[in-house]
Amino acid sequence: MRGETKRALELLEQASQKAFLVRDKSRIIRAERARGDFLIKLGNYGEAISILRNSLKNAEFLGDYSLIITIMQSLGLALESQGNLKEAVQIYQKAILKAEQNGLEIKAAGIKNNLGIILEQNGDIEGALNYYEEADLIFNRTGLLDSMAGSKGNLGNIHFRLGHFEEARSYYEESISIAEKLQNIDFVLRTKYNIAKHRKHCPTVW
Repeated sequence: MRGETKRALELLEQASQKAFLVRDKSRIIRAERARGDFLIKLGNYGEAISILRNSLKNAEFLGDYSLIITIMQSLGLALESQGNLKEAVQIYQKAILKAEQNGLEIKAAGIKNNLGIILEQNGDIEGALNYYEEADLIFNRTGLLDSMAGSKGNLGNIHFRLGHFEEARSYYEESISIAEKLQNIDFVLRTKYNIAKHRKHCPTVW
């Protein structure tokens, strides 16, 4: 496995070097972002953050907003994984604003959903609920069924934590209905498992 990892890093570095040789700035940035993502998977957060910060500066100079937002997401993940939650949240919020300003609402919704998960995991339940609701509105409007199933599942979880059991049940049922249409059996089973756990706490609702 170590040999495969080393070879993968070498290939990513070669991709960056080739892009540099042909002076293709966009390719250079994308190659470096890919290297940063791989380093996150390896747990080399410090090196990943350094690479991604540099890639972000270059992308901003280039003015490629979609690429800027993608790098911001990677940088936010690296910071979050390193334990720097405060800066990670700030980066995600900037990415949302950038996406909204440039008409990339689906990207914005995806980041809002992810940011909701982070806030929920760190105890900011109301903040998480706000981001989940905003993401769900966009997914509903754009008709992205996969994303709708996930966002409604998240809303079910958060409403249960808030003691809103009827709302939680309603969102879970919507989530399951969508996932069944997509034949996403794993998702359906996970959601039904959550409901089974919750039934112990509130048997009159389920």
